Amino acid sequence: LTRNSSIPIQILKDFKIFDFTAGSYHFMFLTKDKKLWGRGSNIEGQLGVSGNLQILSTEPILKN
Repeated sequence: LTRNSSIPIQILKDFKIFDFTAGSYHFMFLTKDKKLWGRGSNIEGQLGVSGNLQILSTEPILKN
């Protein structure tokens, strides 16, 4: 695998993803039902969740 390889992410298989973005140690995605989800490092607040340094499960960040 290379850094730009495309591989399936099994933990996301049950989500209907509309848009997706990722950083070095985190990712966020928007589902078709307008919920924002995230997982990974939040050390600098990149997931927008206060108090958690790392989100180890895929959690909703914002619900419409």
